[in-house]
Amino acid sequence: MYKIFITIILLVSSVTAVSIDSLLVKSIGGVKGYEALKNLEIITTEGTVILNGISGKFKQIIKMPDKLYIEINMEDFSLIQGYDGITAWGKDLNGSYTEITGYEKNNMLSTLYFDSFSNLSIGSVPGAYNYIGLVNYNNDEFHQIDFYPLNLDTVSIYFDNNTGLRAISMSKLDNLNTITTFSDYRTINDILFPFYLHATVESANLNTDFSVKTIQINQKISDSIFNMPSQKPSNFFFPPESSKVSVNIDYKLGHLRIPVILNGKRKLWMILDSGASSTIYHKPAIEDLELKVVGTIPAKGIGGYDDAELVRVDSLKVGEIVLKNKLNGSLNMSGLNKSTPNNDRFGGILGYDFLSEFPTLIDYKNSIITFYNPDSFEPLPNGIEIPFSLTMQVPTVVASINGISGQFIVDLGNAFGLIIHKPFYNQNKLENIFENIKETDSKLKGIGKATLRKSANATDFRMGKIKIDTLKVLIPESSGGISGSFEIAGNIGNLLLENYKILFDYKNLRLILYQSD
Repeated sequence: MYKIFITIILLVSSVTAVSIDSLLVKSIGGVKGYEALKNLEIITTEGTVILNGISGKFKQIIKMPDKLYIEINMEDFSLIQGYDGITAWGKDLNGSYTEITGYEKNNMLSTLYFDSFSNLSIGSVPGAYNYIGLVNYNNDEFHQIDFYPLNLDTVSIYFDNNTGLRAISMSKLDNLNTITTFSDYRTINDILFPFYLHATVESANLNTDFSVKTIQINQKISDSIFNMPSQKPSNFFFPPESSKVSVNIDYKLGHLRIPVILNGKRKLWMILDSGASSTIYHKPAIEDLELKVVGTIPAKGIGGYDDAELVRVDSLKVGEIVLKNKLNGSLNMSGLNKSTPNNDRFGGILGYDFLSEFPTLIDYKNSIITFYNPDSFEPLPNGIEIPFSLTMQVPTVVASINGISGQFIVDLGNAFGLIIHKPFYNQNKLENIFENIKETDSKLKGIGKATLRKSANATDFRMGKIKIDTLKVLIPESSGGISGSFEIAGNIGNLLLENYKILFDYKNLRLILYQSD
């Protein structure tokens, strides 16, 4: 329980059902505890959290049978997730609320499956389980039961052989493995609860400790806390009499570079990157500005993860637009192509927290980007509209290659065309379908590790009403980072998108593609 939404989730020959039930009942305090579960209506848990060395507080509320609220408050930022029984939602580092869908929503429901005791047939989240047997882990013996929340992914739970208490869980969020340990069990209203949890996501270098201070049973809570709040007004300046602001960009070597002014004094050229869930600055370009560092987070790239510092930015000016008081990332991004006009400073990447503020039209051919006033925006006619969802705040569309469909992110930070992720390539045996498959010596570079790649020729790529008969694709070798995703089939980049004018409209969750002049 008590997980932040980046990962931290519950994470073991058959025996008789009575044996499994007896073990599960023992894990929550025996028959007395199981009977007490039947009277549960609301569980409110509060305590302290340490996230990668930064201290804060957390609150989790479960309302039976299927509502969830999780809040993490650090000194300089907060993270919130909620589920009202139908809609899952989250609040990001900069205070924006978005609906959570797809495997991220399933991940939340996996949390709810255990924390509402649905695995004991108390809550209403569906699932199943299978007793694996007595196993040895780290030289200790445990009963392993594999649970299947929503009848989907496997969550392996290790129960202590002597006490019957849940000791360890192992779960998976896409290609991330999380190990959570549970200890310091105490009895509240005849039910055993763990008062200390430690969660580790090794590949992302994410460590979180939860220390429970209080658990209240059946405290009155309004249902409104589980509902997605109305979006708060954004903290930016847009020229009040203008319907749009246009800025000249530099489109070269597959990257869209745009000039910005940071904190009113530092001119930088930054890469537009819809594949980034946050703006991230190139650390050497801003070190002397002495921005306040408030923590660290893992930043996911094409081949793996890097640790990004969280820094507070007073202002970011693009053309006549000014964004204020943003929490962004900072890391050394030397792996990216830093060629900029007039050898000005390379500043990093502009991600979701910037692009989502305004409907944005990119005109590759004329090297112009246009930001529309969100209060008065009406799209131009004669475009091809393609709906998208957000995966970790990245636009994600349904598309197909050679007749095989999947979820593809639309990534302005991808300087290539279509990248096919390794799991999708392997699962669909595309080595037998693609033609002219070649090993290459060059690497895909970005955040995280650089990765080797293959190239190939593919046919019949479709995205909405867009159809491309033949195209070249890249296949990264890495199984880490986004290229190792089991949920995302691939990545649509600029060498494919440049054939159109493309509008990103995050508010209405749609792309609109127009014929280029």
